[in-house]
Amino acid sequence: MEDFCFCLPLEWGMLIIAIIDTILDTILLVLLCLELQEWADIVETQIILFLVHLAACILLAVSMWEHKMEYVTPYLLTAVFRNGYVLRFIIYAFYNEWALVGAIYATTFVIGCFFWACAWAWYSKLKNDGY
Repeated sequence: MEDFCFCLPLEWGMLIIAIIDTILDTILLVLLCLELQEWADIVETQIILFLVHLAACILLAVSMWEHKMEYVTPYLLTAVFRNGYVLRFIIYAFYNEWALVGAIYATTFVIGCFFWACAWAWYSKLKNDGY
């Protein structure tokens, strides 16, 4: 994968991913807080994951200018955890017949997998270029 969405250089895609992923995480966090008010421990875990993933998104954006693969690694790790967490809530939402919430989480999961693949391509490119 040399281009992001077949039209932009991969490095610019990292900035787009960082921005969109932060927005998606915020939306999911708000949905989670609205749906699971009685489960404070799950919400706290999600907030911690959100903050760590936010820091990883910032590092991913910085990797666009610094060209260091070490800045991409935190995103690759936190995105896997976040997608796992999202998958858990997809199952939970559909089990409880929350179709709209489940659809939003499913869409976020697919987008998250695509973003992870793009970040992996960026990481591989930096690795191959010797950064």
